[in-house]
Amino acid sequence: MPSIKPWIIILSLVLFLETCSGFSILDKSPQDQKTRNFYNPAIANIINHNPDSILLTEPPHLLDAISLSYILNLSLQFQLISHFSN
Repeated sequence: MPSIKPWIIILSLVLFLETCSGFSILDKSPQDQKTRNFYNPAIANIINHNPDSILLTEPPHLLDAISLSYILNLSLQFQLISHFSN
């Protein structure tokens, strides 16, 4: 009967723990995004109550709008506002 090598046991344990860790944080946003996305559900709830809402955003905040868009109604309109200097 062949013996199981210690490195196989250690590797299997590490892979198992990494898989469990990955599944436990699957539905969470990254730690560096927690403060920016924390209020997105509350903001989306307010916006979704009005079917005629339009989300206006400026280029520096475009990624925040995209993050918010995942929980907004599909019928919501987006408008990117850019300021032009003459």
